Amino acid sequence: MRSISQNSNKQNRAGVTFIELLMVSAVLFVLAFALYATFNNGVKAWQTINQELPEQNINIFFDKFTSDLKNCFNFSSIGFLGSENKIEFAGVVPSSSLNITTVGKIGYVYDSNSGSLIREQSDYSQIYNAEKGSMRKMLGRVKSLRFSFYFYDKEKKDYFWRQDWQGPEMPLAARVEIEVGDDKQISEFTRTVTIPVSG
Repeated sequence: MRSISQNSNKQNRAGVTFIELLMVSAVLFVLAFALYATFNNGVKAWQTINQELPEQNINIFFDKFTSDLKNCFNFSSIGFLGSENKIEFAGVVPSSSLNITTVGKIGYVYDSNSGSLIREQSDYSQIYNAEKGSMRKMLGRVKSLRFSFYFYDKEKKDYFWRQDWQGPEMPLAARVEIEVGDDKQISEFTRTVTIPVSG
């Protein structure tokens, strides 16, 4: 009798151990799945936050470009110059060497080789000493960019757009047309900014 009961106890222990093993495996599976889901959601959130959205970058650029042009002014040593891929004018800029805000030159340049739109600024002391100012990339993945300038033709007595500007007078407005994107999708944006001190 003893041998039969000992054998059944051994069998019962083995059965309970197998059931416990199944339960532990199920709990580990649930925990692993929960950890994977949490990690996957975290990765997706990180990708969404760090994704470069053309609309956001364009809006930041347009705000800065509009602010710079609205605050530009006539200055004898710094003329208003413009071409299809570049614009520069006098404005108020912070000077790191002088620790003040002073007169300087602000420019926007499109580099077609890198597909970047660069904002340049130099204070008057840097211009006078022929030193380089600061440069900051405003936009990347730019496929094309074109500046144009609005003016009144006194001879023809009409308003026109032109692709370049050079002279003592300032245009009435400046327009920038940009295509941003990659091979899959290209977005087009246009902004026209009136220049208060012109005319």
